[in-house]
Amino acid sequence: MDWRMRYYMRKYKMKHKLQLPILLLGTIMLILVSKKVLTFFKADAHRGHFNHIHPRKVNIIMNLEIPQSQLESLKTVYEYTCAEHFEKKLNYRIKTKPSLDYYRHNCNSQYKDVALLIVFNTAHYEVIPLLENMYRPSFPKILYCGPEEIPQNILKWFNISFISYGKSTEHHPDGAANYECLTMAFSLRLNVTGYIFLGDDVMFYFWNLNFPKNDIWSSPQSIGDLSRRITKECTYNRGLKDWFCPVAKWPWWADYRFEILEALGSLKDLSKVSPVVQECLGNLIYRNGAHNRVNRGYADIYFVPIRYANEFIELSTIFWQHRVWLEIAVPTILNCIADRRPHVLPGKSIDDYSELRNQPWVHYPDHMDKVFFHPAKLGPVIDQSQDHMYYFCDIVMPEIIKNTKENCI
Repeated sequence: MDWRMRYYMRKYKMKHKLQLPILLLGTIMLILVSKKVLTFFKADAHRGHFNHIHPRKVNIIMNLEIPQSQLESLKTVYEYTCAEHFEKKLNYRIKTKPSLDYYRHNCNSQYKDVALLIVFNTAHYEVIPLLENMYRPSFPKILYCGPEEIPQNILKWFNISFISYGKSTEHHPDGAANYECLTMAFSLRLNVTGYIFLGDDVMFYFWNLNFPKNDIWSSPQSIGDLSRRITKECTYNRGLKDWFCPVAKWPWWADYRFEILEALGSLKDLSKVSPVVQECLGNLIYRNGAHNRVNRGYADIYFVPIRYANEFIELSTIFWQHRVWLEIAVPTILNCIADRRPHVLPGKSIDDYSELRNQPWVHYPDHMDKVFFHPAKLGPVIDQSQDHMYYFCDIVMPEIIKNTKENCI
C-alpha cells in the first residue's frame, strides 16, 4: 500500500476516535449549561418579574399620607394656578376662594382606608401638584407610579409616595403594561382596603361612586374569541339563549393575538400546579362561554380589594411576561379573580381622535353625573391654555371642593 494511502487512513481513524469523546464532552457541557440557565430562569420567575426586568425606584412615606402642613400648602398652588378665576369672581363680589377646611383631613372620608394609585404612561410629572389639589383632601393615601425617575424638584416640594416601572416596554406603546404598577403596589403590603387604579388623564368624579370595597369594579368589557385566525367579539343574547359573535373591528386584537395565545398556553400549563390559575381558566370559560376567550376594555380606572392581592400578582406576572396589552390583560385578570363579574363603572371615554378628544369642556356637562371621564389632560393647564384653565378652574375644582365637603361625615 502506498505510504500516502496509509497516512490518510491513519489520520482518518484518529479523527473518528476523537469524535466520540468530543461529542460526549460537548453533550455534558450542554447539559450543565442548560441546567444552569434553567436554574437562573426558575430563580427569576420565583422572585417576580418586576425585580429583575425593571428597576423599582421607591419613595414611600409613612402609610402614603402627607403631613398636614403640606396639605394646607396646596391652597397656594390652587390660587396661583387659578389666579384669573379668583380675580374674575371677586370682581363680581362673590368670594369663592376655597375654605381652608377643604385642605384638612378633618372629616371621616369614606376613602380614608383606600389607596389611590395614580399611574402615568409618560412622565408628565409636572401635573402632580394639580392631582394633589384634586384628590388629596378626599384620599389621604395616594401612591404615584410611572416610567423613569421622578424629578427631584417634585419630591423636594411634595413629599409624595412614588414607585417606577422603569421604562416602557420596547416596541410597545407607552404604558402598554402599566398594570405592573398595581403588582408592585400590592407587593408593598401596605395596610389598605384596596387600590383604585387611576390614569393621570382620567377625571374621577368619586362622589358619584357607590363604593363596594369588597368587590372588584372596572369599566365596561367585551369578550374576544381567539379560537380562529380572525378574532370575533361575543355577547350573550339572553332572549335566544345563545352567543352572538361578529368579526371584531378593534385593532389591538390583531396586534396582540400571538401574545394572548402564548399567555393562555402558559396558563393552561400552570393550571396543573396552581389553584389560582386553575380557577382563573374556569372563570373565563364560565363567564365568556368557551375556551380561548378573553376580555377587553378600558384599563384607565378600576378597583381591586387587597384580598385579591396574591391572585393579581400571580396572574399579572404571567400576562406581563408575554407582553399582553393592558386593555386585554387587565379586564381578563379581573374576570379571572373576581368572585362575580366585576361591577361596571359608568363613565365616558372619547374614542374620537379628532381635536375634540382633547377638549373636555365640549362634553361638559354630559359626563358630570358619571364616575369618570377620559381623557382630560392636565398638561395644558400647566401651559396656561385658556380653555383648559377654564375647564379646570371654573368647572372641575369648584365641583370637587363642593362634593368633597358634602361627603365629609
